[in-house]
Amino acid sequence: MTKLLTEESTPHPFASTNEDDVDPNFYRPVVDAAKRLGLQHCHTMGDWFVGWNPRSESGSAEGHWVHWVNLAAYILSHPATKAVAPKQYQPQLVFDRKMYNGGKELSSDKLTKFFGE
Repeated sequence: MTKLLTEESTPHPFASTNEDDVDPNFYRPVVDAAKRLGLQHCHTMGDWFVGWNPRSESGSAEGHWVHWVNLAAYILSHPATKAVAPKQYQPQLVFDRKMYNGGKELSSDKLTKFFGE
C-alpha cells in the first residue's frame, strides 16, 4: 500500500472485516514492507506513527535488514517526507510492494563486522 488508508479505502488484507472489531481510536495500517514489518498511523494523535507486525497484528515489528531497508525506502520516497524533511526526501528510491518474505540476508560475518555481534 502506498498511501495512508482512509475509511473509504480498501481494508487491509490482514485487518478484521467485522465492523464491531474496528475501533476508530486504534492505529490504521499505512504500509506493509514485509511479512512482519509495517507502519501504522494513529489518526487520533496527528502526526504519530508506530511500527507494526501485519502478520500477527501486533506492535512487534520485525524482519531482516533488507525488510527494514524496504520500509526506509517507502518512508524516504513518500511525499510526506518531502513536506517535513525535504533534505532527506529521496524520490528515486524504489519500494518493493511485493516483498513479503525473503530478500538478501546478512551473513554471520557481516553481522559481526557491522554490529559487533
